[in-house]
Parts: sequence; structure tokens; C-alpha cells
Amino acid sequence: MSAESGGSIFFREMSRQNGSPCLTNITWGKNNRMRMNALLLLLATAIRVSAQSAAPASAPPADEHACHMVGSVGYIPRNVLQLPITLRDNVGKVNDPATTKSAEAQAFYSQGEAYLHSYVWIDAARSFNQALRLDSNLAMAHIGLFRVFINIDDLPAAAQEVAKAQALQGSVSARERARIEVSAKHLEAMHDLQNSALHEAYKHALDNALNSYPEDAELWLLRGNAEEAAADGRGQRGKSGSIAFYEAAMAVSVRRAKPA
Repeated sequence: MSAESGGSIFFREMSRQNGSPCLTNITWGKNNRMRMNALLLLLATAIRVSAQSAAPASAPPADEHACHMVGSVGYIPRNVLQLPITLRDNVGKVNDPATTKSAEAQAFYSQGEAYLHSYVWIDAARSFNQALRLDSNLAMAHIGLFRVFINIDDLPAAAQEVAKAQALQGSVSARERARIEVSAKHLEAMHDLQNSALHEAYKHALDNALNSYPEDAELWLLRGNAEEAAADGRGQRGKSGSIAFYEAAMAVSVRRAKPA
């Protein structure tokens, strides 16, 4: 099970819950994961709309127990996001040390961040959850899950992850505490995307964190995202104002990748 891609699992779960067994045989190779993930929301929406239009609103599923969703976060079943995952090659390299005594937990956390950079929300969540199985006090894994959840449209779940990180921040580095504070400001802005003051407060928190930790590539990436029109920017709608921040993130990543 752990070797199966997040996309294959998602399609199987959605077909099981929506009575579409023809989708259960779809499999995806490693090279198609990024392309597949971009289609997840559209597919999930299409399946649900189709199911709702095909039957009266009052009609129960043919097999209520088989179709019951155990729990969901945004548009992805909760059990999919919590499935175990293995460490994988060719995901990408991330150098973002977190406070943990477990090298394996650090490796899964780094893998989760690499998947975030590729918009592969399912496998990012699975990686962060695996890191937390190895070290339940890994505060930054909760921040990683926060970033997943805001991108799959579940702000209540995102808020829970920020709260969990805040409860653990007494034992992490000052840089990690700054990242947790930034995430809390991000969450506030996400709750009211039309409120420009909250968006500016989020950008200001990022600027303050960058002044203290200019070698944190993740902060530069988030600052580039924040240049978009609202706090829900994810690096896909930025204009020229975002470029300098992304260039800084790349420069930092190159420096940190060089051997000491």
C-alpha cells in the first residue's frame, strides 16, 4: 500500500465512495504524479456533481456502508492523507532542518516539503504524517500539514495544525517559531481573503521573519506567493513582483546545497 501513489489511492477512494468502480483500475506512474494532482479537484467535483444529478437528493447510496466516507479533509478523503508512505527518490532535495532527534522523521518532513513544491498535496500530507509517527513533537510537520490543508480548501483542519504547532513551539528553534507565527498570520488572512489589511499583516510577518532569517528558502517562497492578489496565492498567479522573491529562494537553495 505504501508504494502506491497518492493519485492512484485518491481515484480508488473516490470511485468507491461514489459508486464508480470503473475508476478503481486507474494507475499512475511516477512521472505522471504532478500532472495528475492538478486534475484532482476537477475530477472530484465532476464525480460529485454527476452523482448528485443522477439520483434524487433524498435517495441513499445503493450500499450505504460501502460508500460512506470515513472522514474527509477538503476534497480528499482523510484516510488517504494518513496512509503510510516510503521515502522516495527523484522527489527533490530540500534543506530545511527541523527540531527532531529522528533523522528518519527529518527525511520524511523534507520529502513532504518537496512534494509541496510540486503541488502534490496527497503525498505531501502522507509524508508529514509519517514524520509525526516517528516524532510526535515535530512541530514543523504540523506546519507542513497546515500548508497542505489550505491548498485543499479545509481551513478548520489547517487551523488545528497551526494550534498543534503552537503547542509545541516552546521546544523548537527561534527560526521555527517565526515560521509558526507566519503561519498563524497566513491563517488569519485566509479566513477573509477580501481583507487587504490581513493580507498586508501576513506579508509584514514574512518580511520580519526574513529580516531575521534570510537563509530560509521556504520564507522566500512564501513571500513570493504572498505577492499575489490575495493570501491564497500558491505561486501560479504571481506577477513581476513575485520574481525577486523566487530568485532569492533559488539563490539560498543553491548556497545551502553546497558542501561546507
